[in-house]
Amino acid sequence: MQYIFSENSRVVRASVRELCEFVFRSGDVYSGGTDITGNAMLMGSKIHRELQRKNKRENKNYQSEFHIRYSEEFEDFEYEISGSIDGIVENGDATVIDEFKTTSVELEKLEWDTIKAHSAQLMCYGFMYCSEHATNFITLKLTYYNYDDDDIKVIEKEFTFTELRHFFDELLSYHVKWAKLIYNHKMKRNASLKELKFPFVEYRKGQRELSAKIYRCIRDGKRLFAEAPTGIGKTVSTLFPSLKALGEGEGEKIFYLTAKNSGAITAEECLCAFYERGAVIKYCSLTSKEKICFRDKNCLPSVCEYSKGHYDRVNEAIFDLVSHHQMINKELILEYAEKYKVCPFEFQLDVSMFCDAVIGDYNYAFDPSAKLQRYFSDGGDYIALVDEAHNLVDRAREMYSAQLSLLFLGKFSKHFKGHRKLQTRLTKCINVLKNFRLMLEASEKSQKKVQVGENDVEPFRSFCDAYRKFLSEDGNDEIKKNTLELYFEISFFTEIFDTESVFQEDYIDFCENNEDDTTLKLYCADPSNQIKLACAKMRSCTFFSATMTPSEYYIKMLGADQNEGEILSVPSPFPPENLLLCICKNVSIRYKDRQNSIDTVVEIIHKACSQKTGNYFVFFPSYGYMMDVYDAFTETYPEINTMIQESGMSQGDRDMYLSKFVSNPKETMIAFALCGGIFSEGVDLTGDRLSGAVIVGTGLPGLSFERDMLKEHFDKTIGEGLGYNYAYTYTGLNRVYQAGGRVIRTKDDKGFVILVDDRYGKISHRRTFPTSWKNDVKMILSPSKVGETVKEFWHKK
Repeated sequence: MQYIFSENSRVVRASVRELCEFVFRSGDVYSGGTDITGNAMLMGSKIHRELQRKNKRENKNYQSEFHIRYSEEFEDFEYEISGSIDGIVENGDATVIDEFKTTSVELEKLEWDTIKAHSAQLMCYGFMYCSEHATNFITLKLTYYNYDDDDIKVIEKEFTFTELRHFFDELLSYHVKWAKLIYNHKMKRNASLKELKFPFVEYRKGQRELSAKIYRCIRDGKRLFAEAPTGIGKTVSTLFPSLKALGEGEGEKIFYLTAKNSGAITAEECLCAFYERGAVIKYCSLTSKEKICFRDKNCLPSVCEYSKGHYDRVNEAIFDLVSHHQMINKELILEYAEKYKVCPFEFQLDVSMFCDAVIGDYNYAFDPSAKLQRYFSDGGDYIALVDEAHNLVDRAREMYSAQLSLLFLGKFSKHFKGHRKLQTRLTKCINVLKNFRLMLEASEKSQKKVQVGENDVEPFRSFCDAYRKFLSEDGNDEIKKNTLELYFEISFFTEIFDTESVFQEDYIDFCENNEDDTTLKLYCADPSNQIKLACAKMRSCTFFSATMTPSEYYIKMLGADQNEGEILSVPSPFPPENLLLCICKNVSIRYKDRQNSIDTVVEIIHKACSQKTGNYFVFFPSYGYMMDVYDAFTETYPEINTMIQESGMSQGDRDMYLSKFVSNPKETMIAFALCGGIFSEGVDLTGDRLSGAVIVGTGLPGLSFERDMLKEHFDKTIGEGLGYNYAYTYTGLNRVYQAGGRVIRTKDDKGFVILVDDRYGKISHRRTFPTSWKNDVKMILSPSKVGETVKEFWHKK
């Protein structure tokens, strides 16, 4: 639905379907009855076409896909309504309009008004046709197809033009209050954004350049890849030009997408600051279902009172909330969800439709199982800001991959006792994985590339068809509660298989045997084409991060060719003399050399961290090696205060760990942590809370079958020899740059980064260094020289 609003325009442009589905929606959040995805939707479309062909054979006057438009001024708003009638037989007052709907709801439960949005859509078509052709009577026919039972039900009803006119007036009377709400807000918003000033007295170095570049890319509908160092103020530098563009009509909505909660909080704080400076804007911050659900994600209407009848109440809840609030966070969503007894997760998604900016995780725009279909199914005039975009590559691989395992499938079998059809179909799914297990055993391999075909996937499709019918039936709530996860995982697997058929060159199928389990995986080695497809549904997309080197790698993996989009590298705003960067190039941290390197690494850590009382990080490539060095260090220097990152740390444990980085420390503290772990990114320890970081190794991911397949894939698609960089090197180095970025966070911070690995001596590695690391790199050959260099750095004025 488009609201083309300006001082001279009040146009509401909508399809019949989206208008009716908004005004007349009703029922539960999850009933299974209208949950049509993947193969079921394809089957529905096929039957749809077959019915049209059948009707054409039976009646030569039958027309399919009859396009219709209607416009009308209603309370100062111009409504432009359009649609496509599935089938029509024109014969004056005896004209018949036919609308097809696909469902898994039992047909005997369906009457004319059972699903009001369906009958309303047909009545709209009837009114529009009668208005255009001056017809006084018309027959409307609603044809339902149940794809589980392969059965059809036809419901017919006759209407006069007067009845349809009355219906249409009521429809617009309800909707126009929403149009007025949106129009009034947009006029105030645009006026305020035109007057909006940068929120600080002056720009930091690089901020103006970044903001101007983003504005031009939004205006011109381009993509931007921006490397901007920590401390430049990336959040304000990206949101300010986006808001200014919004006020000028260059974009419909801003999506601020981030991988971490800390990034979302920063964006919220920034938008609040703009609001306090006069920007009349509405924003909504989206929360995952796990963190906002009242009923632990159990959406069965018989169990959850917020799910049952959600759509009967949600429009009233939305109107109340957006009429009274601008800054919409989790707490407000929960408050209004409780007040109106609606599902908070679905409620927040609907509320976002009436906001100027939406803050959320990457998956809302890129993940096929979680993306906001209301926006990104067809796309729109959207401005996307992708924070810490270096994380999106591996996240996208996960989003576009799917896997199933024998143990996972098997644990659900017990729940279907007494439901022979479902149990039989699940057994067939289990047998598919057993066959792959036998194949691997015969080849005497534990891991192997395979080719998953339609015959392998068909049992999973069959299970989903049966389960959807099971969901639509009354009763068995406990079984449904315990097996919904199974249905969602199998359904997603079939959807990814269908996706793989489109992007065949980007996927690798493989099977893995592990003790008593077998895993079958559809692995997206190269997510770039699917990211590109997602970006094509937005007006402009800015990918930004403090570490986006080498640029050609991120441009490729984030879905652009070298000649597509703009590239910007913003220099650090901080004095270069505040950072000491050293490379210990005579130490090998390769896996085969690690045990022999422990004593040398212990001495490097000691020499680096004993020249000034302070807090220090030491980052390691693996947990096992970190423990070995930690044990050796604490045995050699027991008097030094140390702590170590433990596996499975809770949020409370993490907070306690970081609380040890105190300001004005009275004794030295050394924290051992994993490179690429929870403390190597998104941690702000400003001032003297952190004085330096020793980074041991090059951060490479551990050797694995998946990574080796990535190497093989990119050797073939990018060029021989480049596969290792794409699979291992660039991921590892980005972890290193993120870890090193913890040291300098503000213009007053001062500290060192010491890289311990002979591979940093290679030009190929140093060429990918962030801009701020390329000024003055000191090569060091011994631990004693580390101490001398660091001591000189601290005493230098």
